[in-house]
Amino acid sequence: MILTDRLIREAVKDGQVAITPFDDGQIQAASIDLRVGEEGATTKSKKLVNIREHGFLLLEPGDFGVISIYEELQLDAQHVGRIGLRSKYARKGLIATTGPQIDP
Repeated sequence: MILTDRLIREAVKDGQVAITPFDDGQIQAASIDLRVGEEGATTKSKKLVNIREHGFLLLEPGDFGVISIYEELQLDAQHVGRIGLRSKYARKGLIATTGPQIDP
């Protein structure tokens, strides 16, 4: 089952899902917007970049990047998370390879 905004709030309130730091404004209709964390790296640069200091992580054409997320998530045994890309970034040519399908 995909949680709606109401169910996400209930899961956080009941302690089934922990998001630290939690900002209710990040909850969308059926998702939570996660923020970019402090570190990232690309396959071309092959070095860790402090995104907070730089203000960005440069991806060149054909490059792959990995970034950390700002929030820490903790899910109980009844919940699973899936990371996706906002459509506005997909329309700009980014592709999120976020791993395999999660099976029970």
